[in-house]
Amino acid sequence: MQLPPMLATAGTMRLEYTVRPDGTVTDIKDLDAEVHYYSAGRVMPNACMNALRQWTYRLYLVNGQPTAMRVTIQFKFVPRRQTEITYP
Repeated sequence: MQLPPMLATAGTMRLEYTVRPDGTVTDIKDLDAEVHYYSAGRVMPNACMNALRQWTYRLYLVNGQPTAMRVTIQFKFVPRRQTEITYP
């Protein structure tokens, strides 16, 4: 069985976002938006952004005060190999 083309997509994407002083993620920006516009759609970017919104960071302190920080991260997508299951 083959995966549908959108689910078999491999590649990387870079996102930039802000970690708020409370450790939550906001202001996510797709740094490769132009590339994704011409590719197989928004499957990878949307999946990455949805994952990031669920992340929580430890507080980043500057002079003892929680501080927001800007972060860049790269996600790598690799399709899983299809496994053939046989029964005795």
